[in-house]
Amino acid sequence: MLKERVFADRVLEVKPSATFKYDAAAKKPGVINLTIGRPDFDTPQIIKDAAKKALDEGRVHYTPSKGIPELRKAIAEKLETENNITDLDGDKILVSGGGKQILYCIVMALAGKGDVVAIQNPAWVSYEAQIKLANAEVEWLTLKPEEGFIPGEDFFRELEETNAKLLILNSPGNPTGAVFHERIIKKIMDVCIEKDMFVISDEVYEKLIYEGKHYSPANEYENVITVNAFSKTYSMTGWTSYISSLSPAVHLSHNTVH
Repeated sequence: MLKERVFADRVLEVKPSATFKYDAAAKKPGVINLTIGRPDFDTPQIIKDAAKKALDEGRVHYTPSKGIPELRKAIAEKLETENNITDLDGDKILVSGGGKQILYCIVMALAGKGDVVAIQNPAWVSYEAQIKLANAEVEWLTLKPEEGFIPGEDFFRELEETNAKLLILNSPGNPTGAVFHERIIKKIMDVCIEKDMFVISDEVYEKLIYEGKHYSPANEYENVITVNAFSKTYSMTGWTSYISSLSPAVHLSHNTVH
């Protein structure tokens, strides 16, 4: 007979995903479902053909823990060309099984008991759960609908007052869709530099922008770990994701799952 308490306390404290809760509720006739972050188009045929070709060629075995060198090199070139993140090479790129997975690995690597991680409010639901699983504390930074969910006075006051070790910056934002202007992100980064805070820049939605222009802070700041993914841009939810680090002080190559 199993013991009454099987799970660790940290698991019991994590709430079920609100995204999937409301996704189930939205599966009714006449309801437009805006819950799951999934594009409404298919994965491009060229990508599917390349995957089939790789399978037919027998590319089914273990790869280096950081990911296939050719892929890491291509990602580095993309980040330099499109995001102006220079001084990158394949050794500073890690490939994972998904954006959520790599975000969790970073939080687990940088935050622990007694640490505080600051996140936007509202924010993607998984941030809070990942922080709690790391036995760290969540500190919310206010975004207001009347300000278009762009950081304002309250946000910066709370950022100045926090003793957080790590900030998760998400622009374009999930679930708000807000795109932070370059000067706003630089203002945030300047505060983080002063406070010696690491920043995870979650840029998964960088291509799904209708107004404004995307800015990657890692092109000017060294305390940034940039997280991006193929899932949204190329409708590859469930395929793979990637992470890059400009800072030589950050080494996450071990414990990386490909």
